[in-house]
Amino acid sequence: MVHTKSLRLDDKENDDVKKIQESLRYPTESALLKRAFLLGLDELRMEMAVRLYTIQGLSIGETALAVDIPVPVLLDAFHARGIRTFTVPADDQSAVIGNLARQARRFGATQLADAAEARRLDR
Repeated sequence: MVHTKSLRLDDKENDDVKKIQESLRYPTESALLKRAFLLGLDELRMEMAVRLYTIQGLSIGETALAVDIPVPVLLDAFHARGIRTFTVPADDQSAVIGNLARQARRFGATQLADAAEARRLDR
């Protein structure tokens, strides 16, 4: 089913729509406005995701399902916004770094293994 929505624009907003339509060569104002609306919805979903994760305490998976954004996309977006998604308690950091070093060696990532081992020894 298709729904119709109306939108009121002032003169400047209307002029902006016309300029962008011409510049980007959208075939109709309607096509441009729909694209702008969908981009805005994406931003609003991301804003909702941030609130669900940081304020309401949902997990990454729960947040992704609630806002219909794939987990990897959500993780990238949170990282870009400086939102921490993985924390390790201070008393577990040495064990995590040691496990990282072992796995890195197992897969032949010697530079990563050496860096992890050096970091673990610094503690």
